[in-house]
Amino acid sequence: MRKYPSVAIVIATFNAASTVTAAVRSVLDQDYPNLELLVIDGASTDSTVELVNSFKDGRIRIVSEPDKGIYDAWNKGVQMSSADRILFIGADDTLNGTSAISDFWNRCNLDLTDHGIVYADLIALGVDGVQMGKVGGEWKDPWSFSGRHAWCSFPIPIMASFFDRELILTAGGFDADLRIMADIDLVLRVTKLTRPGYLPGRAVTRMGFGGISTRPEAGALAMREAVLVRRIHGLGTFSNLEFLARLAQHRIKYLIAKHLGLEASRKMVGLLHRLKKAVSTVQTRHSEK
Repeated sequence: MRKYPSVAIVIATFNAASTVTAAVRSVLDQDYPNLELLVIDGASTDSTVELVNSFKDGRIRIVSEPDKGIYDAWNKGVQMSSADRILFIGADDTLNGTSAISDFWNRCNLDLTDHGIVYADLIALGVDGVQMGKVGGEWKDPWSFSGRHAWCSFPIPIMASFFDRELILTAGGFDADLRIMADIDLVLRVTKLTRPGYLPGRAVTRMGFGGISTRPEAGALAMREAVLVRRIHGLGTFSNLEFLARLAQHRIKYLIAKHLGLEASRKMVGLLHRLKKAVSTVQTRHSEK
């Protein structure tokens, strides 16, 4: 008889009253039997904690205290949990339907379940809440020649990835000194220990728009941390096409925000999202023919 892993969902929150109810409900509505929810709050001053406690569900554990940000909060969740697998999501993310977790594990073959990271796709939402596209794809060795010097996109969406808890601890957890790229750093450390397993064609999580990495003013920090993480792990930086493309994107967003204002930058992001959605729609229709 097949054994399914226990799963912990870890949500980091801070003044997330406008979105946390939907995030928590999407977890509690899951039909997966062996599930716990850890809400790690950074001492919110709004009604976040009260809203979470209002669910009165024994599967929820919540702690509210000052922290160093989302990665510090996620580390606390790993320490608190005793589950086999951990899925990290943000306070503005939701699971993709009530069977998101059970459907994922039902479709995983036995070979996939042996991987320290098993992941599927992530639905990315635009500024208007409409689906912009999906993130996810087969893992390619970033330490190969093409990964270091030509193209490497790191296709593992952390909010749609089930990590082996013991493997996270072995790898040292998230580097809480990084504000934006600690998830990529952890993925690279873990993939040195195990090859990730990908389940195509399934979306586990819907990612809301508005995290720190989407802010134009955070672009410079994102690029500095990206360079640092790549150098730590011996990967290409300015010789890597994917990195150069992201550098150009963040730079353009920053310059527009600086010279034309944040509203102009947001409109540009909205336009890019609509273009990506149109391209995704065309690709989907083409693949269905």
